[in-house]
Amino acid sequence: MVQGFVFGNSKQRGKNKMADLWKESFDHAIAVARKAGAVIRDALQNEVKIMTKSSSVDLVTKTDQKVENII
Repeated sequence: MVQGFVFGNSKQRGKNKMADLWKESFDHAIAVARKAGAVIRDALQNEVKIMTKSSSVDLVTKTDQKVENII
């Protein structure tokens, strides 16, 4: 502020900053989803070992564990 004058529109700058943060978050989420998808696609061609978590109907694979770590 110079002699009571504010340079630029502070509300607009705030909206742009928020839009940038949302875009950055969205882009990151997409990148994570693509990486997890690549792991799953690869496993569909190669993985056969299945384990159980808490019961015989609660199945988990190495791919599940890898994707969980990515996310």
